[in-house]
Amino acid sequence: MYVRPRYRRKLTTAEPAAASPAAAQLQRRSHVAIVPALILLGVGWYLARFSILFPAILAFFLLSGALGLLGSRLNPLSATFYLTTKPSWSAIGTAFLSGGALLWMTYEYYLHSWGPIVPHLPAF
Repeated sequence: MYVRPRYRRKLTTAEPAAASPAAAQLQRRSHVAIVPALILLGVGWYLARFSILFPAILAFFLLSGALGLLGSRLNPLSATFYLTTKPSWSAIGTAFLSGGALLWMTYEYYLHSWGPIVPHLPAF
């Protein structure tokens, strides 16, 4: 019995080419946490002029947020339960490094007395 060979259908210009699996894997990682981490690093650096408590509090928020991102990255159910995309390792690393930099800066400001611990309030 004769079986006709199957020919590969040619792509037209109206049909997009299929994406590779590696490209699909990259689209499932979110880098959105990098920008807020860097903004909080800059804000903490600026607010350290007024009190070294501000960068310490921002460092706590950054480190706790990075731990939350790490937990959602390692949890196998997170992508189907409450996240559409998992955070990238670079986003988690940036949040950890920003928090660590703020803690280091707070320690250096305290050690060398470069900034006040409590903000100075104007006298009324």
